[in-house]
Amino acid sequence: MARLGKLKTVFDVGANIGEWSKIVLEQNQECFLHAFEIHEKIHKKLKDNIKNVSASLNNVGLFIESKTLSFNYCPHNEGLSSIYDACWSHNWHAGEREILDCRVMRGDEYCHIKNINKINLLKIDVEVAELFALKGFGEMINPQTTEVIQFEYGKLNIVSRSLLIDYYELLNERGYVLGKLGPEGVSFKPYKYEDENFKEGNFVAAELGLASKLQSFF
Repeated sequence: MARLGKLKTVFDVGANIGEWSKIVLEQNQECFLHAFEIHEKIHKKLKDNIKNVSASLNNVGLFIESKTLSFNYCPHNEGLSSIYDACWSHNWHAGEREILDCRVMRGDEYCHIKNINKINLLKIDVEVAELFALKGFGEMINPQTTEVIQFEYGKLNIVSRSLLIDYYELLNERGYVLGKLGPEGVSFKPYKYEDENFKEGNFVAAELGLASKLQSFF
């Protein structure tokens, strides 16, 4: 992240308690961070963890539409909390959960309210609702407006019916190339059916010219 250049505007969608956000702010002194955490209890921990004037910490989730929806809060492991109750009905998640109403909004609506016209890095980790959060940014999903996108993909994408090919089709059409993030960098490559393996990991999308630099920068 530190070698992406000067990050002025970063979005952390699904910030949890803010560990990723703290690293961004520490490594990018000129950055302004917009963090989103849907659950009130987790959001309070986010606020306690990040006390920085260069951050907007929002107690709201980002989604494909603005509304109130049911959210499954997992008190014994908050990082597993999700809008998808199928994670429990199919026994992927165990333990008690609290079902609460939480607020979500579109990313492009938030940007309009905040007068944001460019995002340097958009990171989305929202327990298999990533594709729908991404679509909520509408026309802002293009390399001129949103330079780099990072999202999580894994076996629980089966629950949300969002395949890796869906991300490729959406983002390729908008001018991005995609690759999986690994210890040595990003392996950018075209989609192949065998890539649909549901192995946990993060993917990165960027315009081709920038992608050639990110292969060694991440």
